[in-house]
Amino acid sequence: AQENAAIALPSEEDWVAIIIGFGLRDQTYPWGQTLADEFGSPGGNVATSDLEEASTVGVFSPLAPSGLIDFGSNVCCWLASSHRGSDRYIGAHFNSTEREAHITPLRTHPEHPGTRREYVGFWLIKR
Repeated sequence: AQENAAIALPSEEDWVAIIIGFGLRDQTYPWGQTLADEFGSPGGNVATSDLEEASTVGVFSPLAPSGLIDFGSNVCCWLASSHRGSDRYIGAHFNSTEREAHITPLRTHPEHPGTRREYVGFWLIKR
């Protein structure tokens, strides 16, 4: 482990690098091509999971072949980069529709990340 590694919110470019690096570029969802598995269970915590709230981290991870924990579902993630003065987040959350759960929905929001929302969280990366 690096002792002096900087920890930061990912940028939009970091998010794209994760998608490419984990071989997710051609997938519709982080966990595969379909929203649900062969038993009808969604691969991530989105509206069809019926939880209606953020789940414990890792609940859906066994369904993600990439091994990424809660990547692209459960809660949206704040990005370090902004667009036209608006803060940005990416990914899907527990009330996202099937279309919103696609791997790269980028959203802008006019409020500061300090504003609490139950559907927006964060990932941290080492630089």
